[in-house]
Amino acid sequence: MSKVFVIFGATGQHGGAVIDFILQHETFSKEFSLRGITRNASMQQAIQLKARGVGVIEADMNDPPSLRAALEGEYAVFAMTNFWDKACAEAEIAQGKTIADASLAAGVSLMIWSSLPDVTKMSKGQLTTVEHFDSKAEVEDYIRSLKFPSSVFFLSGWFMQNFWDNFVPKPRMISEDTVLFPFAWPPDMRIPLIDIGDAGKYLAPAL
Repeated sequence: MSKVFVIFGATGQHGGAVIDFILQHETFSKEFSLRGITRNASMQQAIQLKARGVGVIEADMNDPPSLRAALEGEYAVFAMTNFWDKACAEAEIAQGKTIADASLAAGVSLMIWSSLPDVTKMSKGQLTTVEHFDSKAEVEDYIRSLKFPSSVFFLSGWFMQNFWDNFVPKPRMISEDTVLFPFAWPPDMRIPLIDIGDAGKYLAPAL
């Protein structure tokens, strides 16, 4: 009997990439049954997942009972949250902890959390406003304090798929014959990047 692997963010880039890799892998596709968590099982992306053989479960990260029911008895969870849904660190931390608590209570054996570094700690308090990093790091610390049989933390680089929206500078007219393309970092700065399609490749060995 195959083990059940539950994926949050199943209809988005990150969770969707994990699903794609598992479904296409000769071994993992046989060993694991996939369940995608979504707030709306009738949306087009969810319907497409069902057509590919992925179970789709409606649950809300802000509703602990719905999460507990969705996760009961499952083997592994890939959990992620989107800071930019509300652009609020407190909301993301609450969602992450709710997922962790529900997973532990449901008897999940393997907890995989999509995390990021704690910039406030790394900078020794000099940089305190990178909230979308710090909030995920706080949830990671919380998960580490829980007694999961196994836990894995995935810290990826910036998604290459978002390059044009976030990296390419927006032109600014300085004068009639001058256009400025401003960059917010020095030309020799190194930036970690990842093709989000590779996320499953790095996460699958944890299974």
